[in-house]
Amino acid sequence: MRTLFILSTFSIMATFLACDPHVDTGRNADPGAWPTYPSGDDQATNNMGMRGTCFLTSPENFPDEIKKICDSELRGSAEFSDLVPILCDSGYLLNAIDKPECGWDGQVSNSKTRHIHRYFTQKDKTQDYEDVTSSIIHTPVTMETYTNMVRMAFENFDEFLRRGYQWASGTRENRNLSGTKWEDGVSYRFRADKDVYEVGYEGRIRYYQLTPTLGMHINRATGDFERIKKFAQIVIYSELSDRTTMTIRLENRQIQSSGLFDLAKKSALELDFEAMEKGYANATKK
Repeated sequence: MRTLFILSTFSIMATFLACDPHVDTGRNADPGAWPTYPSGDDQATNNMGMRGTCFLTSPENFPDEIKKICDSELRGSAEFSDLVPILCDSGYLLNAIDKPECGWDGQVSNSKTRHIHRYFTQKDKTQDYEDVTSSIIHTPVTMETYTNMVRMAFENFDEFLRRGYQWASGTRENRNLSGTKWEDGVSYRFRADKDVYEVGYEGRIRYYQLTPTLGMHINRATGDFERIKKFAQIVIYSELSDRTTMTIRLENRQIQSSGLFDLAKKSALELDFEAMEKGYANATKK
């Protein structure tokens, strides 16, 4: 489904940036029992040790700065309702912020599938395709270098392209509507041409510099939807002592996919791959 290629744009825009463990995020289950991890097919992340350490383990120490963002910006927000249990309640992914082995390092020999995890995949083919997915990359650049590249994509996309950075194919607009900096929040309009139809939405992204070595942005679709029905994303940036950076992406995406569900699901892993590959290439571009 060509529509699904737009999902890589979402990932790239936020992280530059799948397995299927069948996690119920609460739509059809008792929220008090969330989450559960039934056995089943696991096409992408077939290494339970990596999955457990990086994606399914609560940290011993939950950063207070991230707790504050959870409480002030994420809890109670309908857009982030499927991400809060993963990050804010269980603290999953926070265990990875200082573990380079959790992130894909750009090497072809290092399987990207070990660094992607899906917490939820919609299985009802009568519904629109939806998933909750995460991926982690480890790049040999400082957090400032990495986040400045992401900043440019939202504040000045024309300059981003002039510098030779990569974006999803078909993108014809990623416009800063508010004329603001991303620390204050940027309202933007995204549009892309995919074969015979248009996809896109209007959104808002804001960056939080939590400590000198820890940053975070939250990004969501807010309206003007064209085939995209929902998009919510949280990205954590962590600079390590060797001045390299972990980038941890968690997002929920839903698109109109009537009649194309199987192809949408098949494409999802490829989209996460593209996001990781382009993200790494952008971050390390000379």
